[in-house]
Order: sequence, then structure tokens, then C-alpha cells
Amino acid sequence: MHGIMPPLGVMYIASYLEREGHDVRILDAYGKRLDPLRAAEAILALEPDVVGLAASTANYLSTKETAAALKSKTKAPIVFGGIHATALPEMSLRSGQFDYVILGEGENSMANLLEAIDNGRKPEFPGVAYLDNDQFVSFEPELMDLNRLPVKAWHLVDTSDYVPSPAGHRLRPAISTITARGCPGHCIYCALNHIFKHAVRLDPLENVRTELEYLKERGIRDINFWDSVFTWDRQRTIELCGILKEFGFKWNITTRVDTVDPELLEIMSDSGCYMIGYGVESSSEESLRRLGRAELNLQRVEQATRDTLKAGIHLKTYVMMGHPWEKKEDIEATFQFAKKLKAEFVSFCITKPYPGTALYRKAGKKWRDEDFEDFHHYSGHNAICEAISGEQLEKMSSMFYIRYYLRPGYIWETGKMIRSFTDVTHLFRSFGEVFLGF
Repeated sequence: MHGIMPPLGVMYIASYLEREGHDVRILDAYGKRLDPLRAAEAILALEPDVVGLAASTANYLSTKETAAALKSKTKAPIVFGGIHATALPEMSLRSGQFDYVILGEGENSMANLLEAIDNGRKPEFPGVAYLDNDQFVSFEPELMDLNRLPVKAWHLVDTSDYVPSPAGHRLRPAISTITARGCPGHCIYCALNHIFKHAVRLDPLENVRTELEYLKERGIRDINFWDSVFTWDRQRTIELCGILKEFGFKWNITTRVDTVDPELLEIMSDSGCYMIGYGVESSSEESLRRLGRAELNLQRVEQATRDTLKAGIHLKTYVMMGHPWEKKEDIEATFQFAKKLKAEFVSFCITKPYPGTALYRKAGKKWRDEDFEDFHHYSGHNAICEAISGEQLEKMSSMFYIRYYLRPGYIWETGKMIRSFTDVTHLFRSFGEVFLGF
């Protein structure tokens, strides 16, 4: 089991629509473990006037199947949003299962679309796309002012449906959330900036405090923050550390090595941060440059990881393999570098051309919906490495996990970290995910 995340983007939209006077329900098929047909039945039972569906590329096909089941039984307009819809709006619409696509951030666009539907007029405003007499119509999206947004609609989901992956929590109950949008990077493999336009925007701290208070009241003890660069604003990070310490949460984050320093890491550790994930990607600085990660260098990575461990914070590292130009010896060198960093968890991800990325645009392929089957970064399907097949990359990735986690040195260092029964159960869950896939 790789963890179940709340539908955070949908929760932002839901709270915004509620404030605009709409009656909103969230049916999280993933959180409720519903297959596409059962999800459609559950949606229909709510008798909606309008249905909004969100999907990443990885679950696009199952979402399309749900939409098809809905279309056969309701005349309610079906609106499609999320990163896949934003990257491929015309392709999504021409599948025949969606009436409208919301592009980019959906709060304001969805509210405007509901008003247009209610008034029977064509939607002509930023952030919407549709087919008009088979002609594709699209209006560029605009970024939201996060100060205008209410707190995410946690009251519309059941927090007990969600638990981060074993690498994303220590204690239970645990949950994932975000406190910011966007990343300043120009990574050629990441589709997020197709939505967020390389801009980092921060939720108001008063909203974050309200959200954390709500989660605390519901017994949450551990939070996995999915902000792309949690430590982007150093002073805000320090202020947020104070709030987290006040509530007594344990927490972990993902960030960039060029946004931390020893003093900040000590403050974070003191306020309950027990793990940080860093994107390492490659041991080749030439590869890093070609990937759009020129801000990284190996010395900076090593220094940041040493500082993190010195502050008493454990490490996650994210490593990529199978770039178009790589050979087996390049990937092996990255594996050896990853070992040096002494991370508790390492993710070996196969490079994929996700829609909305530069890699996708460079792939030079005529894509079909069915190509998005099994489209995630642990699968070799649609891998783009010229010298190594997708099947070989999958085998290499599997072997890397065995070689990394079954090393005597890793087992010894991990054993020294055990301080309680909680640590023991956490390790069993973690190894279960790595080796048994549950």
C-alpha cells in the first residue's frame, strides 16, 4: 500500500464553492476504494446537478470509465479537471466523456462555470475549455490569489480514509496536506508548472493554523506536507514551526537542498520534523543540467543531507533513472551516490514523459488515451531511455531496492534508530511496501 492522500485540490474548490452559496459533496473514489462503476453509482445516489471529476495521468483512464458510466444515466454536465485535463484538454474532451474541462487552478473557474450553466450561457472566462460544434474552445487560466481562499473543506471528507505511505508517517492517525502551491523550478520531467507557472504562493498562516487545529481535534498526530518546496520562505517556515510545535504534531516534508541551512534544520527538528525528502535525481551534474536542475550540485546535496542528519532529522531521497541519454553505467553511478547519502528511504523512479512536461513535448509520439495505462514512475511502460528498455528499467529498479535495503550497513544503521515499539511497526510497514507491495 503506497498511501492514500486526501483530494486536496478538490477540497480547496469545494470550500470556495460553498462560500459562493453552492451545495457541495465530495465523493473520493480513491479514498473509499471504489472501482469506476461503483464510484459512478455512489455519485448518482447524490443526485447531482453538475459532476466534477479530477484526475492525474495515472488515474485518467479509470476516471474516464466513471464518466462514461455517469453519461449513460444522467444528463448532469460532467466537468473534468486536474493536471491531466490541464495538459491535454482537447484530447480529454474528444474522448466524448466530458462536457467541460477546467484548466489550471479550479476555484474561480468552477464557480464561473456553475453560474454559466445555471444561466444557460456559454462559458467565456479564464480557465475553461469545451467543444462548440466540434470546435475546440479554450480560455487561458489565471492563478488564484490564495489570500482569497477559505480553508480546505476537511468537513466534506472522512480523515480516517487516508494514511500516508510508510515513508510519509511515523505515528497514526496521520494525514497529508499542503500549505503552498507551485515551485520555482524548470524541471523538464515535472508537469506541476503547467498549472502553477513557476510561481510559489503560500496559504495564509491563519488558514494553516485553522486547518491544523481542525486536524488536531480529529486526533491526527502526524502530518505529511506535500508542498513542493516547504522551506521556500525561511521566515514563514520558522513561524509555521512554532505553530506545529504548539499543537504537538510530528511531521515531515519535501523540499530543495538549496533552501535549508543548519540553523533552520535545528528549529524544524525541535518543532517535530522527523524526516525531509530531497530530490537528488542523478549523480551526474550534466544530467542535472539537462533535467532543468542546474541549481543542484553534488556538493550541495551532500552538505544538505549531512546537515539534516546532524539535526536529528531522517532522510528520504528521490532518485531518477532512465533519462533519454542515460546508459546502465550512468544509472549505476547514481545508485552508488544515493548509498553515500544514508537516507532511510530512497525512491528509484523511472523517468516518464508526463503530459504537460518538456519531455512529453519532445517525445515525438502521437498519443492515444490507451497509452496512459499503467502510467506512473514505477512502471517501464512508455519509458523514453534510448539505450535501456522499459522492462529492463523495471528490473533494475527492483534490484536497486533489494541492493539498497538489504545491505548490512543499512540494516545496522536502521537498527540503531529503533527506540520504541512504534519504530518497529513503522519499519515493518516500510519493508512491506518495498518488498511485498502492500
